[in-house]
Amino acid sequence: MDERIENKRKEVFEVKQFPFTLPSEEIKKNITINTTNNSKFTKLSKQKIINQALKLHSEGNISEASKYYKFCINKDFNNYKIYSNYGVILKNLGKLKEAEILIRKAIKIKPDFAKAHTNLGSILKEQGKLKEAEISIREAIKIQPDLADSHSTLGLILIESGKLKEAEESIRKAIKIKPDLAEAHSNLGKILIDLGNIKEAEASVQKAIKHKPDLAEAHFNLGNILKDSGKLLEAEKSTRKAIEIRPDFAKAQLNLGNILNSLGQLKEAEIEIRKAIEISKDYIDAHIILGNILSDLGKPEEASIYEWQAIKLNPLFDFLESYRDNLKLINKIGFYVFSYTIFNHYRPIIEINPELFEIVVPDYFEEENIVKIRKDLKRKDIKIRYHKELIDNNLFYEKLVSNNVYHTNEIINDKGDISIKGQVPTIKLLGKKNINFMYTAGKSQITVSYWTKYYDGILCFGPYHEQKFKLKNKIPISQMGYPRFDKYFKPGFKRDELLKKFKCNPKKKTIIWLTTWSELSSVDKYLKAISSLINDYNIVVRPHPTMKKHDPENYKKLFTIDFNYIDDNEDDNVQLYAIADLMFFDYGGSMFGALYLKKNFAFLEMNSKAKNHIYLGSESSEDYLKSFFPDRVANLENLKFICDYCLKNPPSNSIMNSLREEFFNTNYLGNSAKRAYDILIEDNWPR
Repeated sequence: MDERIENKRKEVFEVKQFPFTLPSEEIKKNITINTTNNSKFTKLSKQKIINQALKLHSEGNISEASKYYKFCINKDFNNYKIYSNYGVILKNLGKLKEAEILIRKAIKIKPDFAKAHTNLGSILKEQGKLKEAEISIREAIKIQPDLADSHSTLGLILIESGKLKEAEESIRKAIKIKPDLAEAHSNLGKILIDLGNIKEAEASVQKAIKHKPDLAEAHFNLGNILKDSGKLLEAEKSTRKAIEIRPDFAKAQLNLGNILNSLGQLKEAEIEIRKAIEISKDYIDAHIILGNILSDLGKPEEASIYEWQAIKLNPLFDFLESYRDNLKLINKIGFYVFSYTIFNHYRPIIEINPELFEIVVPDYFEEENIVKIRKDLKRKDIKIRYHKELIDNNLFYEKLVSNNVYHTNEIINDKGDISIKGQVPTIKLLGKKNINFMYTAGKSQITVSYWTKYYDGILCFGPYHEQKFKLKNKIPISQMGYPRFDKYFKPGFKRDELLKKFKCNPKKKTIIWLTTWSELSSVDKYLKAISSLINDYNIVVRPHPTMKKHDPENYKKLFTIDFNYIDDNEDDNVQLYAIADLMFFDYGGSMFGALYLKKNFAFLEMNSKAKNHIYLGSESSEDYLKSFFPDRVANLENLKFICDYCLKNPPSNSIMNSLREEFFNTNYLGNSAKRAYDILIEDNWPR
């Protein structure tokens, strides 16, 4: 499940830029200007009116300054400061379109006015037009390289564009130019959080608070840092301070709800998140989190209402429905494959009868992976299409099998003078009926989440998850077992050959360490401790497929220490189960593979990182499984003891059988792919 998120890409479906008309009459048409009660202006010269407007604005008398600005605009005073300043006022009032028109007018009057370009970039950023925003800010910097606000704003745009290193560079330039710019210190802290540099992030945010104690965003960022550091009570205090300074701070209100949720105060969390929705009624994330909390509170029907609202709040929801009505069908079942790892989950089903299926891949999908897929299927003629082919030709599949909705396409929909821009799930553009093929039994908070409502049917592993999905959805749900592991039973593996492949001594017991990624990964904590076991055991490590890209520091550490083998590729990991005498797990779906195959295992304690983690929720399937085996949980102090104990004492057979029946439909053991195949080719499934 985690790989789905990290492989998330946004693909452009249609991109347009719309010209702005800037004559005075157009400005008057778009901006409400009240010209009544103008007697106080009649005795003043044009320049005095302009000077008075600027003076009132500088004194903070926004209401009175606005009256002067409106008068100036109505009288066609061609002064760039008037248009720029009033544009900023409108921006702060949330009137972004009107503000944009005025700022563009200021730039037309004075093209080298750097602050206007910066303000335009800020407005475009808030409208989600990141590319245009970046162009405007870079123009401001070109005109005036020492403008700290421009570098700081560029940093924010680059953050939202996912260019964290470039963002850090821009923010640091802003601080170099103006060391007491509190906003820049706060924004640097935000970047450093995302880059995993927590200590420096906290120091940066504390500097922001020192320079500007009433900067709500700095207290909010500090709350995030403290939350990620496990200091929940301190995080709560900082977040409440942000809300005290800025009562309409919806993001802070949501974050407070998340913190209270992590503290186990579900009812209090519900109250705070409802406040976030009161402040910002179209706050999609708040609706999603509220749905999760209501589910945990045993209110599935109300939870479902908020989850559907989250989906329908997408401004392109109606467009998506009408778009799909005009597509032409491909009368085959498509599999949405965004990585070679995901292909391995679908491969057993496709191999049964490749003529019934096609594969659709994102436009960024590498050609070498397509070659590998064709080779694995022993069919060079299997149809593999890119997104673009389907979208350009108005095509979609009768049924599309996928495992997530996190891949999105950017769409711009024109409605007269209004342009609506947003992201929609790619699968809704590519499939008439969408079928969720369950990817992992772990990380419940994202496995069983609101996004499953985008699907028309679900194929799950067994009773445990069928029950969970039914609480969220009223769609067909069928159990299939675990197709990926069919090969373990037939034809099986030649263990001696695998031991040789993974450079293991056949006279030693073999330990397989399967790690997850993110804060839940055990690599940083247990690397040295596990490597110290190599004198007594074979140690084979399989890092999570996303670690190389998204956690390079820990990934590189693996290669600085002695192990028998580091299996760092996207090939299926089922063969590793075949050579394992003992398996180490932190979090994620791999431990359920061991349960399915009845393998010997031990768990690596990660309590401080795992408590109410965003991927796990308050009741994770991993912790549920671990609760049956308290004697098989290792920490740094007892790792060798637990290892020896587990090798001498396999898990209770009766408990293993009971849990395996709960999580997996074992009626299809070794034949799960055929079960999934039979369901998929049924004409009336899903209904």
